[in-house]
Amino acid sequence: AAEEAEAELDRSRDAEEELDDLCESMRRALEEERRKAAALEQALGEASREVVAKQQWAAALAADLDTERFAAAAECGLRVAQVEASEAAAEEAAEKGREAM
Repeated sequence: AAEEAEAELDRSRDAEEELDDLCESMRRALEEERRKAAALEQALGEASREVVAKQQWAAALAADLDTERFAAAAECGLRVAQVEASEAAAEEAAEKGREAM
C-alpha cells in the first residue's frame, strides 16, 4: 500500500509539473499574442496617419487646382475682353474710314 501511495504521489507530481509547463507555455504564447497585437495597433496607427496625410495633400492639391482654374478663367475672360475691345476699335476705325470717303 505504501508503494502504491508513493507511485500515486509520483504521478501527481508529474501531472503538476506538466500543468506548470503547460501554464508557462500558455503564458508565453499570450505574451507573444499581446506583442503581435501591439505591433498591429502601431501599424494601424501609422497607416491611419498616412491616410490622413494623403487626404490633406489631396485637399491642398484640389485647392491649388481650383485656384489655377480660377486664374485661367480670369485670364481667358481678360483675353476675350481685349479681343472684343480690339474688334470694336477696328469697327469704329472702319466706320470713320467709310465716313471720310
